[in-house]
Amino acid sequence: MKECKRCINTSQNPFIEFNKSGYCNTCEMYLKNFSKVALKKELRFLKSFIGKGKKKYDIMVGLSGGKDSSATLYQLKEMGFTPLAYTFNTGYFPPYIYRRAKSVAKKCGVDYQIIPVKKYLTNDMRQRFRRMAELYKRNKKEHE
Repeated sequence: MKECKRCINTSQNPFIEFNKSGYCNTCEMYLKNFSKVALKKELRFLKSFIGKGKKKYDIMVGLSGGKDSSATLYQLKEMGFTPLAYTFNTGYFPPYIYRRAKSVAKKCGVDYQIIPVKKYLTNDMRQRFRRMAELYKRNKKEHE
């Protein structure tokens, strides 16, 4: 299994590729395109929404309870947002995902909802979900 020299991406993700220097394609694109000026502009724009929600929330955060979505939720709460954490129920997540996400939301002191979207999925979308799940399973087995 390969691991990026800069981040935690590994070859377990079938969409991650590595350059000759050992950086994943995500880090390579980041290093090529990062701009502090653009980041400051985007941050100002994002913060302009704090307190602007029409009801109780001013932002929604998709939450699986994993490290990335949990860190995002925490950071937005720290920035002053009033987030609603949610997980789409597509019918493909194991039950522990919802328990984990609910637990993270509770620890962050934010409301959490499971939004049922399964009935809105087309057959093509279901097939893509299934293929993606199979691709990850197959790739994980190859690296064990």
